[in-house]
Amino acid sequence: MAPPAKKKCSGCKENIEDRRFLQCSKCNRLYDLLCANVPETRFYSTMTEDHKKKWICQLCKSQQPKGDNTDSPARTGRDDDNFSESENNVTFRKNSNVKICPCISADEIRKIFRAEFQSSMRQITEGNITQLQEMKKVIAEFKASITFFNEQFEEMKNEASIQKTIVENLQKENEQLKTNNLEITAKLRTLDQQMRAANVEIHCVPEFKTESLISTVKQLGNVINHPVQDTDLQYCSRIAKLNPANPRPRAILVKFSSPRFKESFHKAAIQYNKNNPSNRLNTGHLGIAEEKKSAIFIAEHLTPENKQLHAAARAKAKELNYRFVWVRNGRIYIRKNEESSHIPVLNKSVLDNLAV
Repeated sequence: MAPPAKKKCSGCKENIEDRRFLQCSKCNRLYDLLCANVPETRFYSTMTEDHKKKWICQLCKSQQPKGDNTDSPARTGRDDDNFSESENNVTFRKNSNVKICPCISADEIRKIFRAEFQSSMRQITEGNITQLQEMKKVIAEFKASITFFNEQFEEMKNEASIQKTIVENLQKENEQLKTNNLEITAKLRTLDQQMRAANVEIHCVPEFKTESLISTVKQLGNVINHPVQDTDLQYCSRIAKLNPANPRPRAILVKFSSPRFKESFHKAAIQYNKNNPSNRLNTGHLGIAEEKKSAIFIAEHLTPENKQLHAAARAKAKELNYRFVWVRNGRIYIRKNEESSHIPVLNKSVLDNLAV
């Protein structure tokens, strides 16, 4: 007995035993779902068994006759010449047997096309040439402007370089002038102080109308054991106060015959105060106000700048607990204690750099 024939798809001719298929209700041909153009989702979800039994393949559908068109409008039996195509909204086409006249050859068509093409290209070229000329003109103007600005920039650059050189030279000259000015100022201050090398100032001596300043200086010399003769004195007078509101009496300026005599007189006054700490120089030694004695100070005659520097040194020493501030030969010195070294105070920057 022969085995049963295998089922094959009429579209792809492949076996469809293991695949889903549909059978045409007209021709009974078998088609798998791919050749039947039926998605599996539709096959399982929307197609019922009745639909599957009535399914018709595309080949059978194409062989079915058109539908009934009896309701379509038709021409009435009228004469074509007197019939208007706009009536009943029906359009009629006539078969025309118009023949193309072979009066224009292919060569002539090529010539016409070539002429039109050349004319179009000529117009385009002329337009491009005009645009290029305008662009060249604009570029030339732009180039001229750039050249002008470049020349101006180079001139400004050269002038700026010259001015920079001038400014640098002026700065160097200014620095040199500042240095020279400081040196000259220092020299003038030194000379001014040297001119006062033979001078001393006596402070806090009460003033009287009938006072004799030379006698006062001589009496102080006797007290400190350094006698002063008339020949040792060149000038003696009171000087104006820097601050008129200060209640202290005006200082006495004494100019001795030589810086050596002035130095010995000043040292004698310092030594007397060291030897007599309980009875330092005061108005009682001059026979003035013995009931209420006030101290008398003998100091070197300093320039106004050095006086300000001396006052600043004393204030700084008080601030930083420096014990000693003194003047020797017109120079100011500061010292923290007996064990430390002395520091010359040449200017205020030295005071600013002092350590605690």
